Amino acid sequence: MSQYEFSLMQIKTKHNFIIYFFTGILISFFLFQTVHNRAIDQTFKDQPPRYMNVINYWLEDGLINNYGLWPRDSEAMRFNNIPSEKTQKKTFYRNDGMGYLHPSYLLQKIHYSIFNKISYQLYIYQNQFYLIISSIILSLIALKILLSHNVNIKNAYLMAFTCQLLFLTFPVNLFYYWGAYPTAISSIFVLLFINLIYEIQKNPKNINSKLKIIMVLTVFFLTYTALYVAILFLLFFILTYLLLDKKFLNFKTISLIIFLPFIL
Repeated sequence: MSQYEFSLMQIKTKHNFIIYFFTGILISFFLFQTVHNRAIDQTFKDQPPRYMNVINYWLEDGLINNYGLWPRDSEAMRFNNIPSEKTQKKTFYRNDGMGYLHPSYLLQKIHYSIFNKISYQLYIYQNQFYLIISSIILSLIALKILLSHNVNIKNAYLMAFTCQLLFLTFPVNLFYYWGAYPTAISSIFVLLFINLIYEIQKNPKNINSKLKIIMVLTVFFLTYTALYVAILFLLFFILTYLLLDKKFLNFKTISLIIFLPFIL
């Protein structure tokens, strides 16, 4: 790579997030004109989006009253049951902390306080926003790896955009139109964690107080939004760290950026 190309790379990478944010919006706009082109109110007229009943129950009965968990009839056999207003005995599904639904609840709470109703359209757009953010971080990771291997700048940007395009049009991600699953939000923090670890591994001197705080928050919210995803991902990371390269992070740093926020 020439000195000119290297300087150009430094200038352009400052704006990469904005670049891929707009391309993510563009791809999503295309999806809503094609595969997601539905009359939302008619689509969910008989069957509301997944988890929307839970959010609606929180709005009516109070999130704090339900500990932010999934309320059920104590005698219900079905996992996804929501207690009726007349139900006196209520139990909670404890295996799922429901953290991935709390942002949706907050937005619906604001919308409900203004318009006195919930919004399926807001719920759907919020789910798509999660995917766009994940796709941006994925593109940034791809771009950094490609540029570090001296790939031509134009080709690197194009290939990173291709990663974003494939991610947003992947069938599993298209399915998130119907509801916010834990993996829709946890992928943001997984990819952010990988991005930060890549920066640290490339230059261990980069790790400072600011970066540590970001890592702590990333692991905390990953665990908060999807406990089992966090357990599996962090275990595999630690295993990889132990097997491949233990030089760029010491045990004290690992304890601070992984174990402490996970326990919290």
